[in-house]
Amino acid sequence: MAQPIIGIVAAIASPVLWGFAPIYFKYLVNYPLMQVMAQRALWAGILFVLVVFLVRGWGRVRRLLKQKREMQILMFCAILVGLNWSAYLYAVFTDRIAQSALGYFIYPLLVIAMGVVVLKERFGRRTQIALMLAFIGVVIKASVLGDIPWLALFIGITFAVYATIRKQMQGTDALTGMVIEMFLLAPIALIYISYLVSHGEPFFFDGGMVAVLFAISSGFVTATPLLLFHIGNRHLPLTLTGFLFYINPSMQLASAVWLYGEPLGMTSILAFGFIWAALIVQFVRLPLRKS
Repeated sequence: MAQPIIGIVAAIASPVLWGFAPIYFKYLVNYPLMQVMAQRALWAGILFVLVVFLVRGWGRVRRLLKQKREMQILMFCAILVGLNWSAYLYAVFTDRIAQSALGYFIYPLLVIAMGVVVLKERFGRRTQIALMLAFIGVVIKASVLGDIPWLALFIGITFAVYATIRKQMQGTDALTGMVIEMFLLAPIALIYISYLVSHGEPFFFDGGMVAVLFAISSGFVTATPLLLFHIGNRHLPLTLTGFLFYINPSMQLASAVWLYGEPLGMTSILAFGFIWAALIVQFVRLPLRKS
């Protein structure tokens, strides 16, 4: 059966936007990490409120707020996404981008495995070969770091668990679920920013016009790809969205080399080659002989 076009478009657009995100956050490293985290959570929440008003979706939000089990799940999801955001920003702000990229290389493998184990999704010979190639690439990538990449594992695991849980909430549409998650995170962010203001800090980072623009735009940079991710995740199997997600770390690698002049060793090139070979095997529909 042909996949819904909206799911395919969203599943491609979200990792593309995330692939550009490090370029944006590179401009925010002079601001305190916790303030950046708080601003992006607050303005993502405000953005979703505006979107709900535009699409007249408050009825769905109110119905979901009355469902105790779904609210408990979304509360856990909000914690997971908050931890994932924090770990990613920590990696960027402390020059551990290699571990962050590895985390997003690991994520598709984890989410595909969870799709098979938890959601009972099935995959054939083509996907088995692709998984094997991608796994080899990730192992090669990890070997460059020289030790256990705890930060990368944390980033990959938190997002994989988050994606799998939200995938199972078929009765909750992407927008409504994200609104609830932001409702849970945004007040905490506002309390923290208000605390800083009460101690003499500006509401928007250093208070300048550029800081205001960065604070507000951080909500768009945060919310847009995440909403698209959930739309793609809802319409497509995790085995497919997991492989499409490799666009994200691949773009990050390209920007690191071409924009910031970071060295690209032969080991990284080899790992990159295995991962893209996995994508080609999965999506380029050449016939595979049966054994």
